[in-house]
Parts: sequence; structure tokens; C-alpha cells
Amino acid sequence: LLQKAAAWIRDSRQPMIVAGGGVHYSEAHAALRAFVEKTGIPVGETQAGKGALNYAIRVPKGVVAVICPWNLPLLLMTWKVGPALACGNTVVVKPSEETPSTATLLGEVMNKVGVPHGVYNVVHGFGPGSAGEFLTRHKGVDAITFTGETRTGTAIMKAAAEGTRAVSFELGGKNAGLVFADCDFDAAVDGIARAAFANCGQVCLGTERVYVERPIFEKFVQALKEVESANPVIML
Repeated sequence: LLQKAAAWIRDSRQPMIVAGGGVHYSEAHAALRAFVEKTGIPVGETQAGKGALNYAIRVPKGVVAVICPWNLPLLLMTWKVGPALACGNTVVVKPSEETPSTATLLGEVMNKVGVPHGVYNVVHGFGPGSAGEFLTRHKGVDAITFTGETRTGTAIMKAAAEGTRAVSFELGGKNAGLVFADCDFDAAVDGIARAAFANCGQVCLGTERVYVERPIFEKFVQALKEVESANPVIML
């Protein structure tokens, strides 16, 4: 069924672009396919001991709360929903209140391809004192995955401590780019510009600090300014 959902996303390019703001439908399709193909069915392991058998049994967690950011809403959601469903879990998705459409659209896809009701679920709302907080504190949630700022991750971790529930976080960071004097200058300028400014800089793995070796520092800064001036909005 996940394969069917991936195929529907691939074959419905125009509706996805209109409803999802042009966000990465092809990458979402590839992500769902990859998780299905690489995950497979979780299996256990058995090891013989002296007079005993040791079992390692892999089973689904249960209900996984999926809290997604607004910057790449469909793609980052499939990175969470794909492996959770492929391993036999159900999900409750809480998309960003800034970009709610893609989570709802994916729900329509799940219905179209025959995913049973209750496997993929969506709740809309804000964070503190609203859907996000209620979801992470709910006793029926067995695991939580979240991408966003560190402060929110801290609050979610505190909530997850009640019941010792598993968490998966991708939180804020300060990724650095290093540029040395003997680099391929044009390639370095192009690479740093894209890494720093793609999607208006709102990418989890974007470059947020740049260290340039002193002999080429002024030249590099000027070249980077020229690239930005020529491309005021650099999109992925």
C-alpha cells in the first residue's frame, strides 16, 4: 500500500504542486519507495546459549506521533511516516500550522490506495496548549518523532519522559562551511551560495557559518554578494 501511495504521488504531479506549494513531490515519492524496499518486515534473532535460547524480537512501537516543520513539509513528513508505517506502526501527523495542506493531501492519497482507516491520521493545530502538546502528552502515543527548534524538542522530551517513550529528534544546528585558499574558487562560491541560501536558507542541513581562509576572504565575500544580488531568491 505504501508503494501505491508513492506511485500516486509520482503520477499526480500537478495536483501536488498546486496543493503543496511546489514542495518536493518527486523526493517524497522516492522516500516512500526507499523505506518500503529497505525496511522490509522486522524480524527477530535467536542465539543458542548454554542450555538456553536468547530471543531478540523486533515488534512495532504502536502509535507514533509525527510532528513536522513548515520548511519542506511533504518531504520531511514522508521521512517520518514512511519508516513508521513500513515497520507496522500507525501514525498521527501534526503538521506545522503554517503548512497544513500536504499532510491532509497525503491522507487523501492513503485513502485512495486503500490504507485502512486509523493507520494514517492527521490533527491540525498549534504547539503549546494545543494539538502539539496534547499529542505528545497523550498516554496512547508510544513514540514521538519531531523536527524543529531545540526549545520545542526540550518540551517534547519532558513530555515523553512520562512513560519513558521513545523519541526521534532533528533539532537546530549550526552547520559550518570551510573554504581554503587553494579551492576551486567558482565551485566554492556556487556551493556555499546554494548551501546557505537555498529555500531562503530554511533547510535543516543548510550552511549557517562560513570560514574562509584569509588570503581569499575579501574576494570570496565579494563574489558571494554578487551571486546573491543576481539571484535574490535562490530556490532548491
